[in-house]
Amino acid sequence: MRRKFKKIRSRRFRKRKSILKRRIFWNFVLIFILAFFVFYFLFFTEIFKIKEIQILTEKENLVLRGSLESVLKKELNNSFFLISSKKIEEKILKDYPEIKEVNLKKKFPKTLILEVKTRKAVDIWCFKEDNCFLIDREGVIFGEGIIFRGPISEDLMTIFSRGAGEEQEGEQIIAREKMNQLLDIQNKLEKDLEIDLEKFTFSSGERLDVKTIEGWEIYFDLSADINLALTKLSLLLEKEIFPEERKNLNYIDLRFSKVFYK
Repeated sequence: MRRKFKKIRSRRFRKRKSILKRRIFWNFVLIFILAFFVFYFLFFTEIFKIKEIQILTEKENLVLRGSLESVLKKELNNSFFLISSKKIEEKILKDYPEIKEVNLKKKFPKTLILEVKTRKAVDIWCFKEDNCFLIDREGVIFGEGIIFRGPISEDLMTIFSRGAGEEQEGEQIIAREKMNQLLDIQNKLEKDLEIDLEKFTFSSGERLDVKTIEGWEIYFDLSADINLALTKLSLLLEKEIFPEERKNLNYIDLRFSKVFYK
């Protein structure tokens, strides 16, 4: 009886290539080395480090310019590619309420150019006599530390607010439309009717009390038609209350359909 023997085929085992002999490995190493040198070249060499700063403003303000230069000087020797214009702009707007707009440009390869537009004061806003600010046409307050001492200039009216007065610099404390309304009243009283004004007192509602240099006051309802109220005032001063009689006048109340005065 014959025994059956299975033929055992010999298996050939291929030797694995060493990773050091693989082309893909060396390609990866080459890419890594190139990336490292590019990274180092862009971010750490002197070629792309900020060396120059320029500040462009609408008007010369040496104090503000000096402060902004200090901010930008912190970026000197930083890489052109690492500087975030947006973050610097946000910091400037937060720290300097008197600045309305700011634009930081990076000029390749090593210059920063800062363009600044400052707020223009149209009046002075006081919560109380020792808590006053400048205010712009948008109703934003800035320039904290102004103390009320009566009329400051021919252009800036002092507006007293009966609000709480907890607001901070850079906040909008009155709507732009309402601020424009106050400015229109101021302009028409001073320019058209030639009335010298001392101060405004504005309540959180719609009442505005205007005190004249002569001592008498004018009461407005800002929710009503202001142009109509001013027309009534003009006719009253023209036909009933003459200039020589104003020294005895206490007030003119324009808040109702009929004008009252005393």
